Amino acid sequence: MGTPDLPAPKSLSDDGLVAELGRLGRLAAQVEAQRAVLVTEAERRGLPRRRGYASTTAWLTAISGEPGSVCRRQVAVASALENMPETKAAFCAGEVSESMTTAMAFSP
Repeated sequence: MGTPDLPAPKSLSDDGLVAELGRLGRLAAQVEAQRAVLVTEAERRGLPRRRGYASTTAWLTAISGEPGSVCRRQVAVASALENMPETKAAFCAGEVSESMTTAMAFSP
């Protein structure tokens, strides 16, 4: 089953399937990187507190519907990326995944 603008998996050759998985992985990383950039900007503006939330994590949980633990990690990674310009650039370009970025953000 395909979705609009995405090829139906059964229609892809083996090489096409591999290429599509790679493309989607890069796209997913870029989307998550943009989320991190937006979270950082919201925090910089004080938006969560102005909207009545005790923390950026609480605000992100409310607007995203994700569990607090997921949002806490996203906020921590977004914050860590501010001190990791090369990693941030690679994440934004889709060159490293969210999980790899998270691992780098929490490594000693």
